[in-house]
Amino acid sequence: MQERAMYKYELADLAGVSTRCITELCKQYEQDMQLLCPTYKRSSKLLPPILVAFLKEKYVIT
Repeated sequence: MQERAMYKYELADLAGVSTRCITELCKQYEQDMQLLCPTYKRSSKLLPPILVAFLKEKYVIT
């Protein structure tokens, strides 16, 4: 199934955590995320589909 772009707050709601928690998790994999999507910045609020899939896989978010 193809992922869709999501805001960090949407992903946080899906995972049952705060937006700040998602932001902190993104910091841990920032280099990997920039390799997958060169336009990604830590301040990005909207995550492209490839990064949504990456984070869902890493943190087992359904």
